[in-house]
Amino acid sequence: MINDSMNYKRITIFAKDTQNDMKRFIGHTILILLAEIFLFCPTTMSQNNPYKINDQLYSYYQKCSNAIRKPEVLLMADTLFHMAEKKGDVKAQCLALNLKSDHYYFINDINTLLIEKEKVADFARNTPYKQYIFGAWNRIITYYLRNREYDSAIQELKKYQDEAIRLDNPYGIGKSYVRMGDVYYQQRMFRLALQQYKQAVDYYIQTGNEKENFYSYRSISSCYINLQRYEEAEEYALRCLDASVTQSALIQSKLLLFQVTCSKMDLKKADELQKELAQYRAQGVMKGAILENYFTLNGYYYAALGNLDKALAYSDSISDKGLSLAVRYKAFEMAGDFYSAFAELYKKYRLQDSINQANNAEVMAAYNARFNNQRLELEKNRLSLQNTEMKLAQMQNREQMILMEKEQTRMKLENQDLQLKQQQTAIELEKAETQKQRLEVIHQQEQLQRIEMEKKTNQRKVWVIFSILILISGFSSIYAFTRRQHARHLKIEKEAAEKARQQAEKADKLKSAFLQNLSHEIRTPLNAIIGFNDLLNDAGAEFSKEERSELLGHLHTNTNLLLTLVNDVLDLSKLESGNYSISLSNVVLPELCQSTLAGVAHRVAEGVRLELKQPDTEIILNTDAQRLQQILTNLLVNACKYTSQGSIVLAYEIAGTSIIFSVTDTGCGIDKEKGELIFQRFEKLDSMNPGFGLGLSICRSLTTLLGGKIYLDTQYTGGARFVVELPLHYPV
Repeated sequence: MINDSMNYKRITIFAKDTQNDMKRFIGHTILILLAEIFLFCPTTMSQNNPYKINDQLYSYYQKCSNAIRKPEVLLMADTLFHMAEKKGDVKAQCLALNLKSDHYYFINDINTLLIEKEKVADFARNTPYKQYIFGAWNRIITYYLRNREYDSAIQELKKYQDEAIRLDNPYGIGKSYVRMGDVYYQQRMFRLALQQYKQAVDYYIQTGNEKENFYSYRSISSCYINLQRYEEAEEYALRCLDASVTQSALIQSKLLLFQVTCSKMDLKKADELQKELAQYRAQGVMKGAILENYFTLNGYYYAALGNLDKALAYSDSISDKGLSLAVRYKAFEMAGDFYSAFAELYKKYRLQDSINQANNAEVMAAYNARFNNQRLELEKNRLSLQNTEMKLAQMQNREQMILMEKEQTRMKLENQDLQLKQQQTAIELEKAETQKQRLEVIHQQEQLQRIEMEKKTNQRKVWVIFSILILISGFSSIYAFTRRQHARHLKIEKEAAEKARQQAEKADKLKSAFLQNLSHEIRTPLNAIIGFNDLLNDAGAEFSKEERSELLGHLHTNTNLLLTLVNDVLDLSKLESGNYSISLSNVVLPELCQSTLAGVAHRVAEGVRLELKQPDTEIILNTDAQRLQQILTNLLVNACKYTSQGSIVLAYEIAGTSIIFSVTDTGCGIDKEKGELIFQRFEKLDSMNPGFGLGLSICRSLTTLLGGKIYLDTQYTGGARFVVELPLHYPV
């Protein structure tokens, strides 16, 4: 008989497994069919739902919520995300990502929940709906509170509050008060919890977000119930009822009001509410924690009425063993069966004692692990401090060298000024000596003329005087001409010296600014490389395969950024020094353009089209192919950075004796006022995108070197368009 019973059980289990597999297969099939129906049905823009999203998406969101504890909800969430993306509903995309977080919360997978929270936050930060950054975060804090990990909950709450203040997000700031109230409530510090909840209510009212007060009103009412202040509890329960915007919120509010009336022993009102709630139960709209609360409150309600059988029946429906025992204790007590009541109370205390012992053991293990981690972290910080001190010393030495170079340059400039002054003084002395000699010559000539005039007759005196006047006039003209020549040469030399001094000062300032910008831009990827490398080399850190792959990806990205900066600086140095060589050849443009597009294809965002528009006739351009391809590649890479949807088009055409290239995108565009600013060094429109602001400056220098020009087409408003004009034949 025993063997027959075992065989019967095996057959029953096998049949159930087969039935479950069949149900799972049918469920996946229905899921795919529903997704197809939602995907291909006509788009509607109606938003008659609490979240104000597309009604079709909301209907599918409800189906996902009903299956939140099942593994297939992950596929359903992905389907909802892609459906929302095609309809352009960003808010529905945020809700789809939060569905995954909710699933991991309900199955108690905290590690995956932490990872999913970062994914949701990364997406929501780039949308107008930044409140969804805190959705998965709320689940994490609730998980820690539910498992009595209060230190972890408070640490997460501190990060939560800092992020909310940094983003200046009213939802997150108000919710941080609520979550702190939850911490106090969980530890039965009801008066402290009341203060936090009321601060949240006041903040939401001040910021015009009173609709967010539903949870705060419910929590305040629960605190007053535990403090046995039932009038205030009923007041806030009614406020909670008024703030309910969904059916689920309405049911929770009525359950809360039902609890208040039962606690006050106002059985008449309690009876009315019980009948309303029974109708919701019959409709099948109560699920999860709401249904559990419904069973618990009905157990207390029938216990208060003295209906022992119904109270015990509802206690059997409660999945929480502790709550079930509490209801049974109350039922036996109200029925006057104190022996059974004591037995149930004894079971409840034994259960609570075992739970407390298990929790205490977990807490002690967590504290030991945290102590060891803190000790390792302290050692790591000590080594990091030593490393930082060494780097600081190196930087101070480098700064001292730079100051010495500046002082040397200043002394050279002063020396040049002194030399210039000496030259000016020498010229003045030479000029004065020449003037003196001329005056002496003139004086001697006058004396000779006077002697001759005395010897000659009066007739010849007139001629001599006339001749002397002519000579004096000639000498005066020569003297004036010579004086003007010396003054002009002196002015030219002075201007040249002043210009050289100004250029030297300008070069010194440019060098300082360039070194400052370059050190800042190099520091960013270097710090990232060092940080990720330290994480990977940390023997105490344990990473999953995906985390290690992600860290290696960050390391690779920052290494490429640093290499790009070095290449850009080398190109810029060659261009400014005039050592940049040009290798002219006949370039077949279709081949060059196709090769350029292929080189940047991996940088194009998903959903963006990369296109080439060219004339039907083949065009051959006499220029440097490598430099031309470098210009076009830089422009296409910039377009890829700022274009998340639409297209990127490379085009060229002949205009007279020139050929015009253009790179057009449908990205965020550039203000007209910044049309020239963007070609300066280290100028970036968006600090969040990778890059150093040297690409366009190098493009302009290369274009000038090739005999052409580059500029931003400010008439184009669909994004950004850069235009490069080059001569068909390189100018000799």
